Amino acid sequence: MRTATPIQLGDQRQRDGVGWSFVLAHGLTGIIAALAMAIVPGLFPGALVVISIVMLFLASSLLTDYQAAVASPDDFDVLGYQPISSRTYFLSRLTNLLIYAGMIGLLTGGPSLLVVLVRHGLLASVGLLAALATAIVWVVLVITTGYTALLHLVAPDRLRRGLSYLQLAMATIVYGSMFLLPLASRAVESVSTEPGPWLLLFPPAWFASLPRIATGSVGLVDGLAFLVLVGSTTMLAWVARGRLSLAYAERLGALFSVTTPAKRQRRPPWLARWFLARGPAELRVMGTLIRAQFRHDMRFRMVVLSTFPLGLCMLGFPLIWEATSAADQPALDPVVAMGVVHMSTIVLPVNLLDNLRYSESFRASWVFFSTPVDPAKLTVQAVNCAGLFFLLPYLVLVATALSWLFEDPARGIAHTFLLGLATVTTLHLAVLALPLVPFSEAPRKDTSARQIAFMAVASLIGFAVLPPAIAFATSRTSVFAIASVVLVAACGLLPRILASRIRQRVKRIDFTG
Repeated sequence: MRTATPIQLGDQRQRDGVGWSFVLAHGLTGIIAALAMAIVPGLFPGALVVISIVMLFLASSLLTDYQAAVASPDDFDVLGYQPISSRTYFLSRLTNLLIYAGMIGLLTGGPSLLVVLVRHGLLASVGLLAALATAIVWVVLVITTGYTALLHLVAPDRLRRGLSYLQLAMATIVYGSMFLLPLASRAVESVSTEPGPWLLLFPPAWFASLPRIATGSVGLVDGLAFLVLVGSTTMLAWVARGRLSLAYAERLGALFSVTTPAKRQRRPPWLARWFLARGPAELRVMGTLIRAQFRHDMRFRMVVLSTFPLGLCMLGFPLIWEATSAADQPALDPVVAMGVVHMSTIVLPVNLLDNLRYSESFRASWVFFSTPVDPAKLTVQAVNCAGLFFLLPYLVLVATALSWLFEDPARGIAHTFLLGLATVTTLHLAVLALPLVPFSEAPRKDTSARQIAFMAVASLIGFAVLPPAIAFATSRTSVFAIASVVLVAACGLLPRILASRIRQRVKRIDFTG
């Protein structure tokens, strides 16, 4: 669980491992799963929902950090000369992976155990605990065997791209399910409390049958699900033992050390080229670096790709609600609809900007300290690139959504203009609060307390403060003009303050490798 960084701020000690923010992030998902368990009627449907959430989020986490969690190309270089066997390597790797996955699974599914204990009794909660444990092991084995099998068939560079698109599909499913949950709640009364034979095609249903078996409610489908569960887990463990070996680590390191042929790079969109050509040199440098990171850094690529489906789900939530509401059902509260749209516009670019500090190639950040470049200007241009590559296209979608909600395109565009300026101001404030040197830190498994606090404040401002404030600013032409001048001045002044703060911070940073 250790984290590594090649830069050190003075004598400040770098923190290792995961902290309470890791617990908080996954614990919130566990609370959502527990609420679903309390709402859905019946033991089997509730367990099915909880197990599905746990397995999906666990698989998503492991895929994001697959190279460090499943196998690292450096393993053989470190362990190859040691007197250990492939069995020892397999067991140590599997143990490390199970501990990490167990932490996520316990935090995500643990609160549901209390709900089951209260609603269905001790035996049902013991059965759910067994279901969670076996589901965690099953997901770990599937990820391990699937990844190692793919690596034997697909080149590493293509595998990275394939996994990134898989992550995009999973992110769409996860975020879409979260925002469609209120729509699905209208059909809760029609959910059957008995498992059907067709559910044997859905792996979470195998594990959701264990609480029923523990309480003595054993049917034919439950028995078949238990047999499929035991058989698939045994087969996966046998296959994983042969795949995940020290010899495999040697092949993995050799594959990742092979230089892939250079490909003709695609040109950026014409609008981005226009801005880059007329902007300062630091803007072109930062734009080139971000595009290269997106092509070669799988984690950064996954962060960017998973941000778009989340934004689309948040923008589409009020539209889908209105389109599917019956005449006798209450419409979505306009405050909630506007809050979701504004929160997505604020939070998503802030999260994307924060991830610019991490890179799998973080050891190359020595270049910032040994070349005649001003890191402060690069950081300022990182904010501009986040606005150019992500915020600007997203604002086009926001303007479309607001024009539909207001039924007035002019008002929607004016509202989006002020919202865009407020978001750019927030991006600068985010870097002022959490200064960064681009791509200079190793990827982390958790989020710092300051990042969580800032994201919470930004979410609150986006949801509750900005909608009425911007609505008031667009109500009259004079107020709109004054608000525009103030926000434009803030967007011009904050980069200068930001550059000064970053420059002072970089002077206190030592590159430790």
